[in-house]
Amino acid sequence: MSETDERSEDGSQSELELSSFRESHEPTVTARARRRRRVRFNPVPWIVALCILGAWLFYVFALPWLQLEYLHWLSPKRKIFPAELDLKLGQRTLLRTCEFLFVGWVFYFGASIGSFLNVVAGRVPEGKTIVFGGSKCPFCNTRLSFIDNTPVLGWIILRGRCRSCRLPIAPRYLLIEIVIGLMFVWLALWQLVRNSANLPHADLSGWQGVTELVFFPNWQMISTFVLHASMYAVLVMMAVGTLGKKAFPVRAFLVIVGLFAVARISISSSEVVQWSEPWMRMTTRGPQGAIWFGLSAGVSVLIGTIIGLLVGWITSQFLGSKDSKVLRQHWVLESMLIGCVMGWQAAVLIVILGILAAQGFAWIRRIRLYPYEECNTIYPLGMNICLVVVCMLHHSFWRHMAQLFGIV
Repeated sequence: MSETDERSEDGSQSELELSSFRESHEPTVTARARRRRRVRFNPVPWIVALCILGAWLFYVFALPWLQLEYLHWLSPKRKIFPAELDLKLGQRTLLRTCEFLFVGWVFYFGASIGSFLNVVAGRVPEGKTIVFGGSKCPFCNTRLSFIDNTPVLGWIILRGRCRSCRLPIAPRYLLIEIVIGLMFVWLALWQLVRNSANLPHADLSGWQGVTELVFFPNWQMISTFVLHASMYAVLVMMAVGTLGKKAFPVRAFLVIVGLFAVARISISSSEVVQWSEPWMRMTTRGPQGAIWFGLSAGVSVLIGTIIGLLVGWITSQFLGSKDSKVLRQHWVLESMLIGCVMGWQAAVLIVILGILAAQGFAWIRRIRLYPYEECNTIYPLGMNICLVVVCMLHHSFWRHMAQLFGIV
């Protein structure tokens, strides 16, 4: 028998064995396929939808009357009746729904920024690109769908696990999206709705409100809000990045600071406090005044970045000799960004108060109110969170803080 006959016989035997194997295991294979195709009922999306519907019903129908009862409780002798309750039910419902959707949209916008910064924080320290390639599972490398990649809701619907490999997704992705979304809402309520009442030199002659903001938007004020809110999103990203073993690349962060500097110079309303204050303020108007204001904004960015870098480096020496190098580097970079966006006056005050708050957090660590290993793990994160919280409080009361130092 030739070799070709032997090969043909071997091939026919193998085909017969394979066909017999398929026939014998066909019921089990089809059963497994049916199990995979079987769609299990997931109550999480319905629960989320009911929660959103309940929040809308409470805000539109119940909250106005609760506010009325609260006003009557504060002044029982005076009959205070808000003008909003004089409106018809349909008009009041439309007004309240517009406000509810505005808050929801701002939260979703902030959570989307947080979702993108999750990708930046995960890829840039590893040397990966953020331009090409969508979001993927870090375990099975499966590309996420639109629903699974939706901020906050995607993680909740998946119950913290990948749809493909069912391995757990780190909860820090959800926390960053929620925190940044809430920060955007907080800044919107303080800065947009109140007509920039928290900023120095703001014109408080008119009350903006959500309705006027939606139908008659002030784009300069909105641009300033986006600039400030994006700064806080980057600060949160850097704070969470201290949990990793690799620091954020300095060159990549300098690119981010450069983008903030260009936006800071381009947006005229972002020149909240000039570099020459509290000694003098440039108030020249006209074409020459516009050029002068542009130069003043450039000088403010340059001086604020340099002083923020210096103050950050000096205060980082007080973080302790045993602290990680990542914590020190991120602290200096965050201080530099604060000086670039908010000016050298705010940077000096925020960083000094931030290091004092961080030392208080370090004191809690030293007395060991928590287990040492657990406290040592969250220590770098806590130090940077102290700086972000101080910056947030300063931003909320920026106008009052400026008045203390003679800046009207």
